[in-house]
Amino acid sequence: MLILKIPVAFPERAKLEAPFKELSLAYQVEESPGLVQPMALSGKKSYDGQAGIDTLIAEMQDYYGDDYNCSCAR
Repeated sequence: MLILKIPVAFPERAKLEAPFKELSLAYQVEESPGLVQPMALSGKKSYDGQAGIDTLIAEMQDYYGDDYNCSCAR
């Protein structure tokens, strides 16, 4: 499961979550006081900021190919 950490009251939460919902990926969102930008955690790997999260989505699509939005990608 992917973990999205966001600043408290992050105004672009829905926009950030959209690709994860669209791709049917298992994830959870945690608000973290003190964060200034969102981040995603996948195993031991951290993806910082929107650019990092975009990289994570691209890696998932590359790894799973045409099946990136099926249950095998969860």
